[in-house]
Amino acid sequence: MNAPEQFVFPGHSTEEWSMAVAAFCIGGPFGAVLAGKWADQRGRRGALLLTTWLFIAGGVLQSMAPSLLVVMVARTVVGLSSGASTVLVPIYLGERKFKVDCALPIQRDATCGLTELVSSTVQQWLLLIYVG
Repeated sequence: MNAPEQFVFPGHSTEEWSMAVAAFCIGGPFGAVLAGKWADQRGRRGALLLTTWLFIAGGVLQSMAPSLLVVMVARTVVGLSSGASTVLVPIYLGERKFKVDCALPIQRDATCGLTELVSSTVQQWLLLIYVG
């Protein structure tokens, strides 16, 4: 496999690298749960700004990480922000004036994408991209 340990943070096991990759997935559900609370406290726009700053902080932390543990923490922060954004963006767009033009296609595309993921061929994906 293309193990990055010979170039970045040498001496770590495959399990440690797997945890670093999975840290994003650990933060996501927590972000989705916290998104409603953040939106109630700060408003929809304020909650999205918070997730933006979390994305930036996580990205900077990952790029300047001195150890693999810091990479794991940073990926958890980015996952947290991603999970919250997944909840907040459709709510925010649904409340905007242009919701007919923007929010409905996002919901339709997400539904179509999940449906097509189950049984897909190249032709079906090309059709989905063409329709979306």
